[in-house]
Amino acid sequence: MLGNQGRTIAAPLLSEAGDTWVNDGSALKLWSNLIDQVLTGGCPPSPATVVKRFGFPANPDAFQATAGSQPLLGKVFSCHVDHTTFMPGAILDVVSMSLGQMNLSTIHGTLLVDPTQQIGFQFTSAGQVFDLKAPFDCAFAGLTVSLQVGSVAVDALELTNSLDLTLGTQ
Repeated sequence: MLGNQGRTIAAPLLSEAGDTWVNDGSALKLWSNLIDQVLTGGCPPSPATVVKRFGFPANPDAFQATAGSQPLLGKVFSCHVDHTTFMPGAILDVVSMSLGQMNLSTIHGTLLVDPTQQIGFQFTSAGQVFDLKAPFDCAFAGLTVSLQVGSVAVDALELTNSLDLTLGTQ
């Protein structure tokens, strides 16, 4: 039974199956489905994906999704720039979030996100993590958002690869 405008579920506790439903994964599946129902309002299943794009000419492979992070509805997606070999003297990273993609060669690298379709940006000290929260709305399931970072040093600006995210429920 759903209550509290779909944010609460009252469900019976299943204990008569004993360890069987825990050992065969049924318990995990049940609780995952119940939590998905509350968190995403029962959105149809939609896979979350992260795809790297480098452009032509190719930008450095420096912009990375944090291990285990996925662009899930209502969750935080974490990513960062690895400055080990890419602009080690950078002081600032700026991520641009856009609904559009492009491939435009510039003096700073290849621009891979369309600035005319930008929906947001965030900046942080070089190498720090960007925590980007996806909307908590089924209408955004399957939406593709492209991210690209411009790293800034005292006398330089360079562009990274992009991460093309498809927002999903799983």
